[in-house]
Parts: sequence; C-alpha cells; structure tokens
Amino acid sequence: MSNNTQQSVQRVINAICQAFGVSEEQLASRTRVREIVSARHMFYKIGRDTLGMTYKTLGSTLTQGRKGYDHSTVMHAIDAVNDLMSIKDDIVTGKYNEVMSIIRQKADKVTTVHIKVWPDQANLLFRFLQREEIPFTVLDSVISHETKTETNGTE
Repeated sequence: MSNNTQQSVQRVINAICQAFGVSEEQLASRTRVREIVSARHMFYKIGRDTLGMTYKTLGSTLTQGRKGYDHSTVMHAIDAVNDLMSIKDDIVTGKYNEVMSIIRQKADKVTTVHIKVWPDQANLLFRFLQREEIPFTVLDSVISHETKTETNGTE
C-alpha cells in the first residue's frame, strides 16, 4: 500500500472513530459489541466506496498482524450497511453522512506553498509530486535566466 493510500485509510479510520466515539483499538478488535461492529461495518463500506479497496484488503487493514476478517465477512457487512441505507435508516444514513463530512472537512484543508526553483529543479519537483500522488497546482510560472554582466568598472 502506497504512503498516500495509507494516509487516506488512516483519514477514514480517524473519521469513523470520531463519528462513532470509539478508539482505533476498539475498531480493530474482534469484539462483537454493537456500536463497534457498526463502526467497523461503516469502515468497510466507506473504504470500498471511496478508496476502492478490495474485500480482502479491507478485511486485513484493521487487524495489523493478527488474523483479519474473511472477504465474505466484509461483503456481508457492506451489504448490511447498503440494505439499511436503501430503506433510509436514519441512524445509519446519518452516521455515513457524518463520517463523509468529517473526511471532507479534513480534505478541504489545503496547504499553499510558494517556492522558487530553477527550471531544471521544477521538472524534478513535478515528477516527485506526481510519483507521491500529491496534488499540486502551478499558480504562477516565470522562467527567467539570470545572467551576470561583467563590467570593466567604467560605468
């Protein structure tokens, strides 16, 4: 999993924990307490919908070294959330919207950095940003070649 994907997964986990009032350890546990199971199921749904993660990857993401959940368990969990949302269950739909709102709020925080680089450095910087999947926009580009003019002191 790339660093950018790991950050996105962590962002979803943090939003789930905040919306459901559970800790990351509780979310990753194998407990069957209703609130924690609901939070875990929501993680699977949002991970699948927004990050496009496979069922197998979703099942092993939270467990960190322990035996993960089977892909069929994850599929069942997502189907259960989808079923509840399709009948307009206010609690499930409200939690889904809350988690998505938290994720969007954190994603909307944009950092603007103004840098000056030489043209040959700009290409390296652009390739780095693309490789790391860091979104960027060039707002202003001025290419100038500074040259030194030597004088013989007669001016």
